[in-house]
Amino acid sequence: MRLAIQADVEAIADVYFASYRLLDFLPKLHDLTSYRWYVANVMLKEWTVTVAEDDSGIVAFVERRGEEMGHFYTRPDRIGQGVGTQLVEAAKASGVDALELWFFQANTRARRFYEARGFRAIRFTDGADNEEQTPDVRYRWERTTRKSSSPGQVVSTPNVPNYPRSEDRPLTCQRHVHAARIADVTAGGLMMIARTLAPAGDRRVIT
Repeated sequence: MRLAIQADVEAIADVYFASYRLLDFLPKLHDLTSYRWYVANVMLKEWTVTVAEDDSGIVAFVERRGEEMGHFYTRPDRIGQGVGTQLVEAAKASGVDALELWFFQANTRARRFYEARGFRAIRFTDGADNEEQTPDVRYRWERTTRKSSSPGQVVSTPNVPNYPRSEDRPLTCQRHVHAARIADVTAGGLMMIARTLAPAGDRRVIT
């Protein structure tokens, strides 16, 4: 794993574009050119982006800003092979006390993935505030500490979900913003001038 650089724009956008297409419950609002613009002009400028790669190139990426996780996608042919877990664990190990991110409620794969790694749902919306107008949900992981038997030593343990799982409350991941609001263009997954739209903060995670 490493931090993304400007030369990674096309590879990141390709992963984002291909992975987003798997979310067949969402409208497809942007083309590959828009994604590339968004990665170059928003994602890499406003977020810290970590990529995972192998001999075939970049296979996954996640963007983070403090405790906020943004776009998080894995190349379709690498889903389920552990790369997503590595990126999440790296984010937890960065020293933050908590992590939060959005999902679309229909993204059950993301929901299972995050709940298995100690995240829990903290807010559900009807999707009125995201570009896709699709119900979403916000998830949170918190680092918890407990005192050990040795005086002065504190041991960190991950927080685990404390609510019942119900498959009738599917998942999803972050919202899009019209690129027309040029001040906020972001990235992490999808993407101007001349009235093109650029997704900013995407509510869909595929790992």
